[in-house]
Amino acid sequence: MSDVIDTGPCKPHHEGISCQHICIGYGGIIAMSAILLKLPESLLKASEACAERLHLSRAEYIRRAIERMNRDIKQKLRSKRLAEVSKRVREESMRVNAEFAAIEHAPDA
Repeated sequence: MSDVIDTGPCKPHHEGISCQHICIGYGGIIAMSAILLKLPESLLKASEACAERLHLSRAEYIRRAIERMNRDIKQKLRSKRLAEVSKRVREESMRVNAEFAAIEHAPDA
């Protein structure tokens, strides 16, 4: 079980944000900022129900959802970059192949 230590406002202070340190096993401490999050009632109730079924706190459930979304977005952006680079490499490869084909079929080669 983690202990939460509220250290008050973060510096620089932002309205609605305070720092907390979560004490984890082996003496480790993770600094966390608190945020004020407004959600539609239906989304909040659905999140609470899912968290309860998974035996998680609502906050932990929301943290994991954000982490998952961050991972998914990062992977989609990476895939998009790889596709763009692959297309450029493919186009360059086609150009080089055309040059080689022209050389192979040139009468004075």
